[in-house]
Amino acid sequence: MKNPCKVLLPVAVFMLLLAGCPQQPQPEEQPAAELTVPPAEEVGELVPGVTTRPDYLNESWFEQLPPFPTDLYQLRNQIRYGEFWDMASIGEEYYKQPEFYPTFESVGLPLLERRTGMSPYGFGAYPADVQVITFPNDNITLATFFFSSWGVETYQGMGLGYRVTGPGGEEVDYLEAEVEPDAIALGPNYPVFEPEWAQKVVVNIHVKEGTPVGTYTLSIDPAEVPAEKHDEWSALYGGLYTEGGAFRVGIDRPYFRVTLTVI
Repeated sequence: MKNPCKVLLPVAVFMLLLAGCPQQPQPEEQPAAELTVPPAEEVGELVPGVTTRPDYLNESWFEQLPPFPTDLYQLRNQIRYGEFWDMASIGEEYYKQPEFYPTFESVGLPLLERRTGMSPYGFGAYPADVQVITFPNDNITLATFFFSSWGVETYQGMGLGYRVTGPGGEEVDYLEAEVEPDAIALGPNYPVFEPEWAQKVVVNIHVKEGTPVGTYTLSIDPAEVPAEKHDEWSALYGGLYTEGGAFRVGIDRPYFRVTLTVI
């Protein structure tokens, strides 16, 4: 994948690359995965020429996903080291691969290979934080990727809402935002990765004319599922459907947070 990112001054974007699975149910033990090759993270860094998925799990786990991109590890390293930040341009052939997410080798593989018990819910977002330097009357397009926690067996519906706060935490209206889509249903990744297990969420932000100099925070959180989507997904997925947005266990921060410094 060629890097389409262009330097847009005076706008600068910085990402904190966290892939939170705050609601991930944990098994009693978390033994290291017995891989037949080095962990993919090491493969991608030490051997940049690696173009295929390492030999772990059965191929049937990945049959419903797009073909594995030959440059996925290269892109992952570029994101990790701040050489690529245009997340909105990344296609599903990349973000639907579990190797795209930093916790797959360290957390995902051990859970999937030696899973005990049922995992009815859990999700995270990657990246978790983005910092932007901007100015009044600017337009910014950002993206994050919501994904089901490792081993989840259900479809999790959630609406996506936002709020904007000023330096003191008070709600302000200097920014306008559009979240696309405004509701998602994350699919399972156990016993196989289904196509809906990871989904891109794009946030279009407009900084209004006359916005005072300062730092503002736009927070994206799961919200109530719209009624029409609730009915559609309940009928489609039946007993495997849950309202994932209702689960807020063990986290005291937004799932996706944009910090904007207006100059």
